[in-house]
Amino acid sequence: MARQSDRAGDVGEAIPLRRHRSSLEGAIYPAPQRLALEKHVEAINVFDRLIQHFEPLQASNKNYKPMTLLRLMKEEVSSEDEFLVLFFNHIEPGELEVTEASLPKTLARLHSFQEWAFEERDALNQSLANFASFLVDNFFLSRMSLIHT
Repeated sequence: MARQSDRAGDVGEAIPLRRHRSSLEGAIYPAPQRLALEKHVEAINVFDRLIQHFEPLQASNKNYKPMTLLRLMKEEVSSEDEFLVLFFNHIEPGELEVTEASLPKTLARLHSFQEWAFEERDALNQSLANFASFLVDNFFLSRMSLIHT
C-alpha cells in the first residue's frame, strides 16, 4: 500500500496500489449492471421459460447437462442481473452487446420462441448449450487447472 501525503508533507490515509479483482471480473462479463425491477422480472421469466422448455430435451454434453448447468448457475450466482446480461449477450445472435437499453428487444424476440420454426428453436437450443460450454471452458475448467497445479 502506498501512502498519500498532503502538501505539508504529513502522511495521510493509506491508499491501495491495486484493487483486488474477483476471478471473473472483466473476464467473462461486461461491467456490473443492475437491471430495473421490471426488466429483471421479465429477464427471469424468459430465462426460466427457455430452461423449462429445453432442459427436458437436453442431451448430456461432455459429462454434464448444459441446461441443468445454466439453471443451477442462475440459482447460485451472487449477482443474478450480471448473469442474466451475460446469458442474453451470449445467446442473442447478431448483437454485439445486449445492454439494459436493448434488453427489452431481446426479451420480446425470445418471448415467442415456442412459435419459431424448428430450425430456429434448434439454433437457440444450440446457443444455450454453447453458453454452458463457455462457462465450463472459461470458468470451471480454468479454475480446476489452478487447483491441480
